[in-house]
Amino acid sequence: MKLIDKSAVIAEIKRMRDKAYPQSEWNHGYVTSCEKILSFLDTIEVKEVDSDKEIGMYTTKELLWKRNKATNVFHLTQGDIDRIAKYFFELGIKSKGE
Repeated sequence: MKLIDKSAVIAEIKRMRDKAYPQSEWNHGYVTSCEKILSFLDTIEVKEVDSDKEIGMYTTKELLWKRNKATNVFHLTQGDIDRIAKYFFELGIKSKGE
């Protein structure tokens, strides 16, 4: 799943709407469709996630045991990276459902 910026989508739809001049029946329908889409997008709630806090909590809880105490370097396996990616993917899904 790829997340996109809601304001960027709205700006692009407005740009497309404003580019169409409602002289013909088709353009009027196009502009009306853009307005309906903008109205729908206005109902979608955007949730913010404090990624710095989440990264800090995750690394503290899950990864500190992987740190080499002498060099202060993390030694991560592909499995570790997969778990990190899965954790933040699921966090994004959860933040959408709240």
